[in-house]
Amino acid sequence: MLAIIGIGSVFSNTLGFVHQRKRELARYMSIGLTPKEIRKMFCIEVLMIAGRPILITLPLAAALVWYMLKISYVEIKEFLAEAPLISIAVFMLAVLGTVASAYYFAWRKMRNINLTEILRDDTMM
Repeated sequence: MLAIIGIGSVFSNTLGFVHQRKRELARYMSIGLTPKEIRKMFCIEVLMIAGRPILITLPLAAALVWYMLKISYVEIKEFLAEAPLISIAVFMLAVLGTVASAYYFAWRKMRNINLTEILRDDTMM
């Protein structure tokens, strides 16, 4: 249940954030940014949003596991035999996949926008 709430939150935040940036993306497109380049920009944002926490926590978790193995006198081979490495990798891929799919849906929505309508509209989003 918590995973469904988390996934819904990721989609809600991402789609809302991209909707607020509609005017910014329209300005980029008006000076020549193509939908392919917007997709590339979204891919970089996905790596920053989902990849950064993974890259920060992996060394910290490895150091903490190493320290705990050292103080508990458990051999590394014994720990690696029982460690849930596949589950951790699947979880990291699920996080990356969820954020990437949310940005993909946002990109699909943004690639067909009408530039004149968006740039003419003066309301704040």
